[in-house]
Amino acid sequence: MNSIKRLLVLSAFSLCLAACNGNSSSQAYGSSEEMSATTEGSTHYDSVEGRGWGEELSLKMANALNGYVLPFIELTEVDTQDSEVEEYFVIAGASSVEAIAVYPDALLADGFTLSEDSQYGNEYVRVQENYSYWYISLETQEQYISISASYYRALPSWPSEEILADEERTGISSLPEFAGAEAYIYSCYINSYTEAYEISVECYGKDVTEASVIAYKTTLTEAGYELDEFLAEFGYEIYVKDNVSVTADWYNGGLYIAASYTEESSEEEMIPSETFPDEALATFCEENAITAEIPSFTANQYEYISGYDEEGYVFFAVNGIFETKEEAEALETSYTATLTEAGYTIDDSEYETYGIVAYSADDSAQLQYWFDDAEVPTFSLYVYPAEEEIPMGEETFDDAVAGGTSVISFEDQSSMVTLSEELCVWNNGAFSFSVDQHLSEIIVGNTGAFFAPVRCYASQEISIYSEIDIEKIEFEFDGSKYGASALGASDLGAAKLEGNTLTLGVPGKKIDIVLAKQIRIKTITVTFAA
Repeated sequence: MNSIKRLLVLSAFSLCLAACNGNSSSQAYGSSEEMSATTEGSTHYDSVEGRGWGEELSLKMANALNGYVLPFIELTEVDTQDSEVEEYFVIAGASSVEAIAVYPDALLADGFTLSEDSQYGNEYVRVQENYSYWYISLETQEQYISISASYYRALPSWPSEEILADEERTGISSLPEFAGAEAYIYSCYINSYTEAYEISVECYGKDVTEASVIAYKTTLTEAGYELDEFLAEFGYEIYVKDNVSVTADWYNGGLYIAASYTEESSEEEMIPSETFPDEALATFCEENAITAEIPSFTANQYEYISGYDEEGYVFFAVNGIFETKEEAEALETSYTATLTEAGYTIDDSEYETYGIVAYSADDSAQLQYWFDDAEVPTFSLYVYPAEEEIPMGEETFDDAVAGGTSVISFEDQSSMVTLSEELCVWNNGAFSFSVDQHLSEIIVGNTGAFFAPVRCYASQEISIYSEIDIEKIEFEFDGSKYGASALGASDLGAAKLEGNTLTLGVPGKKIDIVLAKQIRIKTITVTFAA
C-alpha cells in the first residue's frame, strides 16, 4: 500500500539507484587504461553455424549484437526476442542443470568478466577499447535459463539526437550537455522500480574526473534545474525542471547521468478546510466498509482529498497545517497514543518509507501518518480500507455471438479471473484478454488492484481469445502517447491497425502480440465474425 510520501521517496530512490548502480541492463566503466579491454571492433566468426545455434538464429544474434554470437547451450522450448532498432537479444528455454551451471564459464572464455555491480553474480561484461561494451545477464531457475544480451555503442559526441528520438516513450526531449568526454554511451530503459522509461548517459575520457560531477550539477543549475529540497532530506540529490528529474554521480571511472520524466498528476488538488473534514471522512468510510473509528485531530488549518493511488488503492488523506514543526511532531506522538488507546496495532518499523502504520482492531482500516518539518510544518494522515482478497470470476465464452460485439472495461475488477505477477486475465463471458510477463523485466498486475487504464509494458505479451472467430478489435487507449502508435510499433503479424481498430488478416479465435512499447488500455471491444 502506498502513500504520496512513499511514492516520492521511491521514485527518487530508483533514479539514484540508476545513477549509482547502472540501469537494469547497463553498466558504467572506467577509462581504457583501467579496463581489461578486448580488441577494437566486433567479434565475428568465420561461420555463424560454428557455435551450434544454426544459421538463422546465429545471424539474428550477430545482427542484434554488433557481430557477436552467444556461446551455445542446448535448449528446448526456445523463446527469443530481438529488436530492429535496439541492440539486444534475449533467448530463453529449458536445458540441463549441468549445462546451465557451466554456461558462465563459456562467457568467461569469450572474454567476459563478472560485472563489479552484479548483486547476484549473474551479470557479465566485455569492454572494447573505444568504451563500447557487451552486457549479458543470466536468469536461471532449476532447468530453465534466460540469456539477455545487449551491446552498448560508444558515441563521439553528446547524444542529443538519440534523446530526442526517444522522447515519445520517455517524455524527455533534451538534457544539458556535458562537453569534453571522449565517449558517450546512451541508454533508454525501463526502470524496474517505477515501471517507466528512463535514460542514462555515460561519459568517459581522460578529461572526465570526479570534479566533472560537480561541474555537471552546476550546468544543471545554470540551465534552470533546481535541487529538490524535500528529497535532499532523504539523501537524494535530484535536480528538477519541467517534470524532468536528473541525477549525476561518479561511477567506475566515469560520469553517470540518469534522467526520468514524471507526468503531471491528473488528481484534483487538496480541498482546504478550517475544520477537520469529519463529514467527508465519514462518507469515505461508509463507501469503503470501514467500521473502525478514525480519530480526528486539532490543527490550525486542514486540507483533504480522496482518490486512488498509483497502484489502484483507494485512500482518504488529510493534512493538518501548523505554525511550528514542534506542534506537528507532538501531534504524531499524541495521535499514536490515541490510536493505541482505541485498540489499533502500531507499526513504525519502516517509518522512513511509510511513516507510522496503524491497523484497526476490527481489521477494517489501515492508517499511515507522519509529521513533516518542511517550510510549512504538517501532519499527514492517510486512511485506507483493509485489503481484501479480490474475488475472481470464472473464464467462460457462452455469451459470444457470431456477428456480434462484446466489451471489456477496465474501470473495475468485475471481469478479472486471474491476478498474479506473471499473468492477469479478464473475461466477460464472450472473450478473454490477458497480459503475460513473457520476457519483460516488469511484472504484471499487483497484489491489490488493477484499474483503468491497464498498463502493458514492452516485452510483455497481450492475448485476446474467444471460442468463435474474432474479426476485429477496437481499443480505447489512455492518451495518444500510449495508444495506437505504441501498439503499431509491435509485430502485429497479418493483422492491420487502422486508427484504434485492429483487423485480423484472417478471422481467428486468438491473437498474441509481444509489445514493443508500453500501451495503456481503458476498454476493448471485440467484433466477432459472422
